[in-house]
Parts: sequence; structure tokens; C-alpha cells
Amino acid sequence: MSYTFLIVGEARGSIVGAELGETLIRIVLGLAIALAAGILARELQKSVEAERSARARLDRAERAKSQLIRLISHDLRNPLSVITSYAHLLSKQRSRFDEEQFSKALEQIERSAQRLDDRLEDLLEIDSVFGGQREAQPQRVSIPALLEAALSPLQVENHRLQVDAADEVVVVDIRTIRHLIRLTVSSAIRHIARDRTIVVRSQIAGDRLLVQVSPSWFPSGGGDQRAGLGLVEMLAEDYGGGLRPTQAGGERAVELSIPCYDMPKGHV
Repeated sequence: MSYTFLIVGEARGSIVGAELGETLIRIVLGLAIALAAGILARELQKSVEAERSARARLDRAERAKSQLIRLISHDLRNPLSVITSYAHLLSKQRSRFDEEQFSKALEQIERSAQRLDDRLEDLLEIDSVFGGQREAQPQRVSIPALLEAALSPLQVENHRLQVDAADEVVVVDIRTIRHLIRLTVSSAIRHIARDRTIVVRSQIAGDRLLVQVSPSWFPSGGGDQRAGLGLVEMLAEDYGGGLRPTQAGGERAVELSIPCYDMPKGHV
């Protein structure tokens, strides 16, 4: 009897062990499937959120570009008007101009044509950045030279422009940064009352170039009044920097933060 009992006991133990093993396998498989499903769900959620973010950013970019085109179209009218007027006078009433007047008229046409070309270059540069058609091209440049390249094409007949630039060297994508600075200062020129002095200050802070423009404004709403700065804000963020409202000398100002590719080395 005992011999038979032992055999039955071992058989039942084997059956129980097999059932337990299968149960554990099912539990482990279930956990693995649940874990995999959770991972897939999270990744899917991330993909959906990334797609929404990309779509929202694209919509924001398209609105900013459309608004900026309207602003620049307005800016283009003045140089086009100057070119057209002087060209008409020179062609129809050449005898009324002495040599000095003739030379000044040609200078006005040349200056207006350059401004027109600069604004068109702004549009092309912005379009290439948003379209991903151009990679960054970091170069060493002195801050005064960078500001000179950015500000020289601007029309400031009704304002005074004061530049306070640190005599330092930075490594940045010159083409992109000069457009950012130009658009930031253009916004101040467009919205600040005539005969005001617009101050552009620049300095190094850690590994960043800071460009402060005052007086200026940073409206919280959308529309055309925000279009120029809204686009600067987007482009600056793409570059790894930013644009924020601040104060300078008791007046409203904006500060453009631009990361440098490496630490500035020495003085110019």
C-alpha cells in the first residue's frame, strides 16, 4: 500500500507542478503583454502629442509669416515710392537738376534700392529657416561688426539710434542673428514715437550674447502689432535662444538672447 501511495503522490505532485508552471507562464506572459501594451500606448501618446505640437507650431509659423509679409509689404512701399518718384523726375525733368541735385537724387535711389534688397533678403532668409533649407553656418565675428551689419540697412530718419556694443568676439550664425537683431530693432522703430532715441545694448553673459533694445514693446496679443516680434521669438527659440520683455532705464525694453557656439575668446 505504501508503495502504491507513493506513486500516486508523486503523480499528483507532478500534475500540480505542471499546472502551477503553466499558471506562472500565463501570468508572466500577461504581464509582458500588459507592459508592452503600456509602452506602446505611451509611445503612441508621445507621437500624437508631438504631431499636435508640430502642427500647432506650423500653424503659428504660417500666421507669423503671413503677418510679417504684410508688414514688410508696407515697409517696401517707402523705398519703392522714392525710387519711382526720383526716376520719374530724372527722366522727365532732367534739366531742372544741377549736378549736385542730380547726384543726391541718384544717392537716394541707390539707398532706397539697397533697403528694398535688404527687406527682400529678410523674407528669403526667414523662408529658408522655416523651410529647413539652410544649415547654420557659425562664424567668428566681433559684436560691433555684427550690429553694424544688422542695423546699417534700417531707416532711422525719424529716430536716433544709439549703439552700445561690447568689444568682444562671438561665434554665431551671422546671417540668422543679424536678421533677428534687425527685426527686433525694426519693431521698435515702427512702434516708438518719432524723435526718440532707440538704444541697442549688447553684452556677453556666460555663453550667450544678449541684445537689448529700448524703448520697445512686447504686446501680449496677436495680430500685426505682434507679428515682427512674434517671428523673432520663434526664430530665436529655434536657434536655442529667446526673446523676453524687460526694463532698461525705467522704460520697457526687449532682450534677445542668443547662444554662442563656443565661449568668446579675448577682445577684438
